[in-house]
Amino acid sequence: TVDTTEENKADIKKNHANSAAGLDQVHYKDIIAMDSELLNKLINDYRAVGLESCMLKFVTLLIMKRFVNWAKARKIIPPPQNGFRKGYRTNNNTFILRAAMEKAKFMGKTLWVASIDITNAFPSVDRSTLWQKLQELGASGKLLD
Repeated sequence: TVDTTEENKADIKKNHANSAAGLDQVHYKDIIAMDSELLNKLINDYRAVGLESCMLKFVTLLIMKRFVNWAKARKIIPPPQNGFRKGYRTNNNTFILRAAMEKAKFMGKTLWVASIDITNAFPSVDRSTLWQKLQELGASGKLLD
């Protein structure tokens, strides 16, 4: 939507306004200066545009925000999921673990902890299964067509 495009432009202006141009030689200031309705039309007509560098980052941010808002509305993202969420930090879980360790030690109790190495979890995800699961959860629109 135009509103989401405006939000993205405000975010870029606040956090990335002076970034260098990418390989496409497009600066964020050029994207910010574009008419939001025109930019929104350009993004939504994604088959007609080749995306790279700054423009790709802008569209990726837009897609991410749409999915995050969609997932939040359906309460799909569990509270312990801290990565890539506004207001959350990945070190939140480290703090929680440390607090649990200190509490167990103070109370003289044993704390059992399991750890899973998911370093390469996302690159090994079957993309078609991921899209199918998202569709089963109610995701729809051009991204799933």
